[in-house]
Amino acid sequence: MGIIRKAYDLIGDAFGFSNGGFYRIWANPETDAGIAITPSSSLQIVCALRCATLIAGAAASLPIDVYEIIGESRKPSENHPAQLRLDSEPNLDMTSMDYRSQQWLSFLLWGNAYSLVVRDGDRLIALWPLMPEHMQVKQIEGTKDWVYLYSLPGGRPPIPYTPEEILHTRWFSLDGIHGMSAITQARNALGLHRATERTASRFFKNGAQVNQQLEIPGNIPQKVVDQLRKDFQAEYGGSENAYKIAISHSGSKLSPIAVNPRDSQFLEQREFNDLTICMLFGVPPHMVGLTAKSTSWGSGIAEQKQGFLDFTVAPLLTFFEKSYERCLLAKNESKRYIKHNTKAFLRADIAARYTAYSTAVDKGIMNRNEARALEEMDPYAGGEIYTVQSQMIPVDQVGKLPAAPPPKEIPNV
Repeated sequence: MGIIRKAYDLIGDAFGFSNGGFYRIWANPETDAGIAITPSSSLQIVCALRCATLIAGAAASLPIDVYEIIGESRKPSENHPAQLRLDSEPNLDMTSMDYRSQQWLSFLLWGNAYSLVVRDGDRLIALWPLMPEHMQVKQIEGTKDWVYLYSLPGGRPPIPYTPEEILHTRWFSLDGIHGMSAITQARNALGLHRATERTASRFFKNGAQVNQQLEIPGNIPQKVVDQLRKDFQAEYGGSENAYKIAISHSGSKLSPIAVNPRDSQFLEQREFNDLTICMLFGVPPHMVGLTAKSTSWGSGIAEQKQGFLDFTVAPLLTFFEKSYERCLLAKNESKRYIKHNTKAFLRADIAARYTAYSTAVDKGIMNRNEARALEEMDPYAGGEIYTVQSQMIPVDQVGKLPAAPPPKEIPNV
């Protein structure tokens, strides 16, 4: 790695690799386990692939709304260009799910999600995703301004973009400009996972047998040793020869020379590796199928799901919402804001949805036609009236008997 570091010091600036971007992404992907880990290669780990796509799929499927604050009211800004691009058609080639899931995966794996913002004058007309490994963020010398340099294939010079032209969503950052990559920060844990899986693959490729040695009494020529090894491997090596009975003769004896996987707690290590990845992404283990020590049925699963939404997904949604507001709303739109509609998480739970509607209607928060609209039902006459439970009384009247009505006057006959 020292040679790459020196090469970067000599030619990095000449090729536009500023702020250590080249060195950070390419120079030292190898882990303590001896296996290189990059954001792309981490997806070869099943648990990492599932965690990343689980979060990306859940978040990218949420509707996005643009609201405007008018006095004390918050009104949806229907047909706002930002909502149309984010929630309907980001560009001519992609659906909103295609675009936003790509942005979420870039965000989760590289720590940065980039899009080229295309405008016609002040009108937003398209969002095109950019690959984070080709992007450099550089401060212009002698100024406080930043420039985004996007490298194209073929060795062509990078294309410069201003911050207004790039929609940049960062994960947690140490300098406020470059988002940290969770994969890079935890690459040793991921490298251990890959090394463990590689060992398992070799073990079963070898017919589920540990390394062995053939002990032969006396001295034999090296030529004979090589031929014995070749013959033995051809006869008993490989998964296709598993469980064949090995026959030794002339006093020879087979004995293992490697630690048995059971003795090295191999299965426990594989399970722990998966749990470590779940911790990295903030995903409850049962949501990726790890139910060996817990059950995916029971009273605690609903709470785990809600915790996942509250403590993992919700904070990440805010990263995107604030970057959308910074880049996609005009400076004169300070009264507007962008928000994900998290009520869509109840989409698959009809009981929870109807309970929420019942509470909102009973408390006068929404009327019946508004609840029906959320279920894509037609309104009905009278359903636009807001209602509350009639037994509601002021707090200061709790426990007091209502005053007796005054006696009716008896008219003179």
